[in-house]
Amino acid sequence: GSWSVVEACSGVRYLIASVMVGVLFAYLNYRSLHRRLIFIGVAILVPIVANWVRAYLIVLTGHLSGNTLAVGADHLIYGWVFFGVVITLMFMVGARWNEPPASPKPPRATLAPAFVATPDRRLWAVAAAATVLLIVPHVALWALVKSENTGQPRLAASAVLADGWQASESRPANWEPAFQGAAVAFNQGYSNRANRGQEVGLYVGYYRHQDQTHKLVSSDNAMVKSSDTSWSQVSVGARRLQIDGAALTVRTAQLRASGHAGATTATTNRLVAWQLYWVNGTLTANDQWAKACAAVYRLLGRGDDAAVIIVYAIDDGGGSTSTEAALESFLRANLHGLSQRLADVRDGS
Repeated sequence: GSWSVVEACSGVRYLIASVMVGVLFAYLNYRSLHRRLIFIGVAILVPIVANWVRAYLIVLTGHLSGNTLAVGADHLIYGWVFFGVVITLMFMVGARWNEPPASPKPPRATLAPAFVATPDRRLWAVAAAATVLLIVPHVALWALVKSENTGQPRLAASAVLADGWQASESRPANWEPAFQGAAVAFNQGYSNRANRGQEVGLYVGYYRHQDQTHKLVSSDNAMVKSSDTSWSQVSVGARRLQIDGAALTVRTAQLRASGHAGATTATTNRLVAWQLYWVNGTLTANDQWAKACAAVYRLLGRGDDAAVIIVYAIDDGGGSTSTEAALESFLRANLHGLSQRLADVRDGS
């Protein structure tokens, strides 16, 4: 079978839980700062290594059992049992360097009532600071939400684009990118009769009010899902372009259709697809940079509007030179206009 590590099983919760209990264990069992810091470091390192072992054992179990074990919800049970064993062993090892509690200090002599001190002003300062720290995040979050566009974005495919590209009645192939949770999306074919009849497909998925289930950058979003029975991803890569005098990197992929992909022929069963993100006006193909830009723009009060742009064309079989030339020609002519159109959608135009 085909195995992949999805976001829900990436071990983030595993790491968070280990750090939390590791900090608590270090605080309760050690008095010196350096021992506490060492154990907290171990609590960070151990779950990372253990998660590699867990993933390997789950895949190995599925392989040796003919994909009858550890392929459903049971692999979650195996993972958490393994997590419990690892945490227990970590505590047992850490307990060997347990530090006894410090001897209690002798009680201070009771002061006469005349010498009882008034409340320290620093106590009031700490209380005021704590109050501010509790209130400010809520006020900031309220301000961010109020500044965002609350309307439903409106986005439709244009009938005519620049440099002779016009909308077609059909797409180059019966393929849909596996991007979930978009507020609005379209998948449109375009042809250019003035340029040897080149045909290109354009998919745009627009995201607004992103959350855990509706977000642009996610392990659940891909050109093709591993469970897809119609299309498979043969290879991935990157390509550097020069568009409007600026360097731009796009993510590339070669796709192949199976017998379940609908009406495909020997000349339409392979695609070349290029992908990039539009994040509030910034173009990038890097997941981490897209997330960082989205966070910064939202903190600046500009909302979290973003989109995925995918262009694709049929691999003509004579190498991908002519196919890539068609995709590059399409982007050179229309990427600037498409970016402006997405900015208009963001601004409600």
